[in-house]
Amino acid sequence: MGSPRVKRRLMRHRKQCSCYLVMLLTRTRRPEEARSPEPAAGFSKDGACTFMRGTTDENRLESMTGPLERLTGGRLAALIGGNATLRIAGGLRLGYAEFGHPEGAPILFFHGIPGSRLLGRTLHEQGRECGARIIALERPGFGLSEYRPVPTVLDWGQLACSAADALGLERFSVLGVSGGGPYALACGRITPERVGAVGIVSSLGSPEALGVLNRSSRLLVALGRISPRLAAPPIVLARRRLDRHIDRALAELESLLAAEGVDHPGAAALLLADLLEAFSSGCRGVAGDCARVSRWWFKPEEVQVRVHLWHGCDDRNVSIAAAERLAERLPDCDARFLSGAGHFGVIPRHSEEILSTLVESVPA
Repeated sequence: MGSPRVKRRLMRHRKQCSCYLVMLLTRTRRPEEARSPEPAAGFSKDGACTFMRGTTDENRLESMTGPLERLTGGRLAALIGGNATLRIAGGLRLGYAEFGHPEGAPILFFHGIPGSRLLGRTLHEQGRECGARIIALERPGFGLSEYRPVPTVLDWGQLACSAADALGLERFSVLGVSGGGPYALACGRITPERVGAVGIVSSLGSPEALGVLNRSSRLLVALGRISPRLAAPPIVLARRRLDRHIDRALAELESLLAAEGVDHPGAAALLLADLLEAFSSGCRGVAGDCARVSRWWFKPEEVQVRVHLWHGCDDRNVSIAAAERLAERLPDCDARFLSGAGHFGVIPRHSEEILSTLVESVPA
């Protein structure tokens, strides 16, 4: 797998990459049988979130989160939803989850790197109050989505628009968090007539200035820039280490969130479940993202939709300088740089503002 020098460097970064996975948020093997989309009820009377298309697989979710369930004293199941899939043009199966108001203004939500549909759960209660129907899509190779090579960020934008077709959405807004920001911009670039507004939160910058501050994150991006295959080994090693020290990872996340003033009960457990679910089909999805963040195949100046940007001034994952540069390059950008907010604190503190802004752009 390359020269001894390369191998030593990958091993040296094993522990650092494990911290990277926990810091960026956002298992079991996928069942062999493909899920076929079927209509479901939507939301239950008690407000619990179910899904509009697809089927649930509670056994799979239980086996995935078993260790976390024990660590959280049985509270995890109440924090996360079920599973759903849909098939888009070309037959690709994508995993997704719906949160918020079932009849609200549709917002496609794109998770970070690594991440999954479960991260959308952080916006569920606020989405119900704001009238936002939040549809959290998983990129190929993450969670329930089957893997398929997607060379560029722009290619994912095409897939996301196909998913909107499958969901019967004529107009919608998009929201990308952290590593999901570029994918939200891609939708605005591809189909401005359908996208009411683009929201990006704590987002990576443009390929010329990604703004990644973490050393191990920069290593993975550098390896992915050469080939996703090179990014895969350290990701696999970090994932195995996470399995062996899941209690430590949960404690680190709790400490990290507390330092940013996030005190919502179960928040750390939800973020760790989101991280674990990202790898439920292996590491190819994450490795592919590490390669794509440098391959947008479009320029920020080409996004002809209003973009709303939120970025914490104390973000230690993505530099504020990269966010400022990205805002300058976008033709129509409303940028809000938030004093005292870090990478993980923007959504908990500003979710009402974020969702209300996007809801206004697309009537239900």
